[in-house]
Amino acid sequence: PLRLFVLGPFRLEREGATIHLPTHKAESLLAYLALHPQPHAREKLATLFWGNSPDDLARRSLRTALSWLRKEIGDTVVTADRDVVQFHAAGHIWMDAVEFQAQAACFLDGDSSDSTAIDFDLYRGELLADFYDDWVLAERERLHALYLDALLRMIQHLRVHSEYAHAIEIAHKVLAADAANEHAHQQLMFCHWSLGDRNAALKQFDECKRALHDELGVEPAPDTVALYERIKQARIAGSSPTTANTNLPIPLTSFIGRHHEIETVKHLLDTTRLLTLTGVGGCGKTRLAIQVARDMMDQFADGAWWVELAAAREDERVLPLIVKAVGLVESQQLSPLEALLNHLRTKHALLVVDNCEHLVKACAELAETLLSHCAHLRILTTSREALSISGEIAWLVPSLSLPAHDDLSTPTRLLQSESVRLFVERATAIRHDFALTAANAKAVAHICQRLDGIPLAIELAAARLKALTVEQIDARLDDRFSLLTTGSRTALPRQQTLRATIDWSVDLLTPLECELFSQLSVFTGGFTSVAAEAITDQPNAFNLLANLVDKSLVIADVRGEAARYGMLETIQQYADERLRALDANEMRPLRRRHLDFYLALAESAGSKLGNCSEEAQWLARLDAEQNNFRSAIDWAFENGETVSGLRLVTALLPFWERRDYFGERREQSMKALARTDPSERTVVRATLLNFVAYVQWFYFRNYDQAQTLLEEALSIGMELEDQVNIADSLLYMAFEAYRQKDFTTTQQLLEKVIAIWQKLGNTARVVDTLSLRAQTTRVQGDYQRAQGMFEQAISLSTALDEKIRAKTVRRFGRVALQQGDFEKATALCQQSMKLNLEIGYKHGVVSCLATFAGIAIAQGQNRRAAKLFGAVEALFRELDEPMLFGDVYDYEDDLSALRVQLDAVTLNAAWAEGQAMTFEQAIEEAMRV
Repeated sequence: PLRLFVLGPFRLEREGATIHLPTHKAESLLAYLALHPQPHAREKLATLFWGNSPDDLARRSLRTALSWLRKEIGDTVVTADRDVVQFHAAGHIWMDAVEFQAQAACFLDGDSSDSTAIDFDLYRGELLADFYDDWVLAERERLHALYLDALLRMIQHLRVHSEYAHAIEIAHKVLAADAANEHAHQQLMFCHWSLGDRNAALKQFDECKRALHDELGVEPAPDTVALYERIKQARIAGSSPTTANTNLPIPLTSFIGRHHEIETVKHLLDTTRLLTLTGVGGCGKTRLAIQVARDMMDQFADGAWWVELAAAREDERVLPLIVKAVGLVESQQLSPLEALLNHLRTKHALLVVDNCEHLVKACAELAETLLSHCAHLRILTTSREALSISGEIAWLVPSLSLPAHDDLSTPTRLLQSESVRLFVERATAIRHDFALTAANAKAVAHICQRLDGIPLAIELAAARLKALTVEQIDARLDDRFSLLTTGSRTALPRQQTLRATIDWSVDLLTPLECELFSQLSVFTGGFTSVAAEAITDQPNAFNLLANLVDKSLVIADVRGEAARYGMLETIQQYADERLRALDANEMRPLRRRHLDFYLALAESAGSKLGNCSEEAQWLARLDAEQNNFRSAIDWAFENGETVSGLRLVTALLPFWERRDYFGERREQSMKALARTDPSERTVVRATLLNFVAYVQWFYFRNYDQAQTLLEEALSIGMELEDQVNIADSLLYMAFEAYRQKDFTTTQQLLEKVIAIWQKLGNTARVVDTLSLRAQTTRVQGDYQRAQGMFEQAISLSTALDEKIRAKTVRRFGRVALQQGDFEKATALCQQSMKLNLEIGYKHGVVSCLATFAGIAIAQGQNRRAAKLFGAVEALFRELDEPMLFGDVYDYEDDLSALRVQLDAVTLNAAWAEGQAMTFEQAIEEAMRV
């Protein structure tokens, strides 16, 4: 119903009728909020718009302006509370600048295939032409630059499609906005020449020269002068560079995304004479090379020439194909190589050689010869491995951008992903009634993610819409090589099916490379070079791995302290198929080596967690191997390697505890205990008994079963003199005593546990258990003694146990709360919250929310407490973890108090409001004290 125009003069309309705001400042404020729809602090807005006034007057002026705005355009468009002001456009208001930005961003991202994709008439003039506020100037410049960039990109787009007359029209729009825009002058020269009007092209150069002199005081750039000289020297009026100096293919489909990649490749071609685009089959190397060559054609006076090697089968065919591509005829006096060198020796030309991987030696030798003799020649090649000659830059072509994992159901957000845009465009070409909707968005996003953003795979998947729904395509991707077989009939045979594309790469491997390629599929979630060497019996495994990286079948991530390797899911599935084709007797030694490697890694890490300065590095290392650990455990239990499987689970329990992977610990420990022999009296069984007892007590509330398991674990621990398991058994028994409110027994058991950890030198566990003793003491009402224990625990804690420190500080806050010191309780809880956020401990964050709710009740903020409790319940459910036993009684007491003080209707409404909050919103609500 509302339309806001800010490009040019300010105008606000409702159903065609103009709405007049009372002041210039109110108009400026509305424009600012609409262009920046995020929340704004009132203080910031008051300073920005009334900064020259006293603070009280500035705030009063802001209140008045907001009152006018909300009266004229409604409370739903501009919302404001005591602290924050925010603009909400969706469904309420249309704005020319926002619409123009959206169209321009999409067009500049390469998502346009026609000249109607962007409405340049939206840009009626510079932003708020008669406004002079400081904030307007920067925004005005940004939008003006966006307008010019979009116009220039449109000219390029029109030229690629030989729409020269329309390109001339758009170029004049650029010059109307920026008379000295040299790029626009170049485009006009080129277009007039292409239409056969050489005089108009030469005249345009004169206009360019004059504008540059008058506006900027500079001369035309060398490339503009070079274009002028080419036009002036052309012997035939109207000879067109687009027809005379190139044989570049004209793609039949639009080019999606890749804006950043195009700019990167163009920059690299400016800095090197040989650039090779590498990457897995189907990743879009050829299409990217065509686009870059077409965009850069103007920079090469003697043309851009395309050479396709896919059909060539012998090294000897490379030279003849290049000779033919550049238009040379056979010479009786010169060899083909001599003729080619003579022809290119003085040329400023670009040679694009596609699909070099199967003829890489011949291509490398010829490229080196050409570049050594032809000083102005540049070569762009595509290949699944680099040519590896001096001066070459090899650039790995990435997959298309993928949708974010945190939002797979919103069509508008998904279309920001290049892979989704490609799927939707190709799908629409297959089925004209296809559209991305909220109903199918998740399936489309999942298809693109599972296909790793590989353009060929996505196009093949979209082609299946002739017979299947997107949901059916998604469900069948486990057998993707049978599914994705319906490529274009005019494509190369190896591009007509996904399997054929990868076959082409694998067929180029040596036997040893091929063997390692299959073996590497045993890894899930990536691997290190050390792991790769451990699972194979080949002595030169690292060199073979490096070759697979060079040939784009393995991806290397060299960030961090150690390189990590992996495969795209599609490549992994292909390699796994080859591996599964082996005899079971051949597979077993490989899987056994995989299990042994990860068992050794987990057991080595055990002593590093909790009391080691290198703990962070070990945790990160173990995090990276989570999928490999799971795979090794599953294989061990399914293939008779039970002892190793049990050892691996047991070794990982401390890691899962430190990382708070409660669900992982629960499932794996219960599965492992079920596979132990009840008659065994081993450390492994005692460890599993202890933890499963903890799960039964803590998660399932099966207290009797937990007690039975603990008694057996303690018996084994005492028999083996295993102090760690003895301490764990006594600790969990203390939990049960606490639950039964037998605080004397609780304290006695905890004292024994502390003595064991002190003897073993495990300070972190001492601090954690001492914190529990202090908590028990507080519950008994001895606040002074509890305070001393908490202070002692905090003083013992170090940077190595921030999680325990955060928990101790939070529980210390409860002592202050019960003593009526709300300020201290709040400060301690805030400190705990910040520590938990710094280390990413979500369970601790949610526990802080519950403590903040308790503080709110004590201060009479009952509705706010109900909101926080609603968030706590929802977030614990999302984490799939219960509240820590030491916090349960506080929670229940607080909740009972809240139900007495707040009526059911208000409580339920606030609770529901809290349940709907995100993690971040709940934190913001809690910290806003």
